[in-house]
Amino acid sequence: GKTTTMTTKWIHFIDCRVIRTLLDHGTNSNKTKSNNNSNSYHRQWKQDLGRANVIVNVADGIVSHVTLLSDKGDTNKDNVPKSMGANNEKEEDEEEKKIDEELYEMLEILKRCKDEEGEDSVEEIQCRGNILSPGFIDIQLNGAFGVDFSNPNITQNDIIKNVSSRLPQHGVTSFCPTIISSSFDTYCKILPLIGPLCQCCEKEKDQGRNNDDNIIGANILGLHLEGPFFAISKKGAHSEEHIHDPTAATTTTTEDHQDHTAMKDTYGISMSSPKKNDGIVIVTLAPERPGAISLIKELSNQNVVVAMGHTDATLAEGIEGVTSGATLITHLFNAMNPFHHREPGMLGMLMLDDDDGSDGNDEIHNSVSTN
Repeated sequence: GKTTTMTTKWIHFIDCRVIRTLLDHGTNSNKTKSNNNSNSYHRQWKQDLGRANVIVNVADGIVSHVTLLSDKGDTNKDNVPKSMGANNEKEEDEEEKKIDEELYEMLEILKRCKDEEGEDSVEEIQCRGNILSPGFIDIQLNGAFGVDFSNPNITQNDIIKNVSSRLPQHGVTSFCPTIISSSFDTYCKILPLIGPLCQCCEKEKDQGRNNDDNIIGANILGLHLEGPFFAISKKGAHSEEHIHDPTAATTTTTEDHQDHTAMKDTYGISMSSPKKNDGIVIVTLAPERPGAISLIKELSNQNVVVAMGHTDATLAEGIEGVTSGATLITHLFNAMNPFHHREPGMLGMLMLDDDDGSDGNDEIHNSVSTN
């Protein structure tokens, strides 16, 4: 019949072992009410849910929906096997069987469709019992396979063919190349090289994975600048000669934007859209350093994630960092003060009670993640 143009891609994984935390076909048969909260469900953790067929919907390169079909590789809708959630010793629930049948019928329709480029809308992959699971996202990768992202002599070929293409073998499907505290000259060499390879960067990609359909590898989400605005006492493996404070000085460049001189003086880039223009998605800094709070506000206003790390911050300084826009803590427990009953520090900040009346506690609990 007549083909229909579609804007999404469907992948049908056949006969795979599935690792998931909660099975949900859209019914309540696999949900158990929690004793503590009637509005939530108890998650039954299972490492291996057995054999299954899985439909994955990919829209603009992003997985938007995952549906489990059955526990066997048979795609014949007239012979639909028991669903993953059913007890093998009991007769399958008719409602779940109906759902499986409808999904198989949908697959048959999709197989007759084409995407906007004229390609088949459904790609079938025979897994032969191999494991299907979500990929890891590494937001702090300083290097891999002999490649150091902070090496000023690094090449795009090093990043794409030696790292990005090999990471999926270890389960990593997306990553943030992370640059440690470096010299101004090093930043000026590395950032323009890696930045255009990042998904968030809108600069023209003269070369690299994003323009080469023959290279398949982990997505380069954006750059993570780890340093150099750190506490000297918590420098760890970072070179002390490169560590310094951000400056609080700003120069107005437009009516609605201030350019923080620390970005120009340290990284050689402008504060004007560092994510879109330079591929920067995360900056780790110590919130207690002079000028840090001003920089946190500027970066968060530009949709750059600010992480707190390599820090000597007190509890109060950590809270100020969060209320100014920081949303992440880099390698929790490492390169920061230990918990102490007189000065809880960054660790104590995460233990604050929502109901103790302290200002900013709700914001801390709702917005801070750890790496």
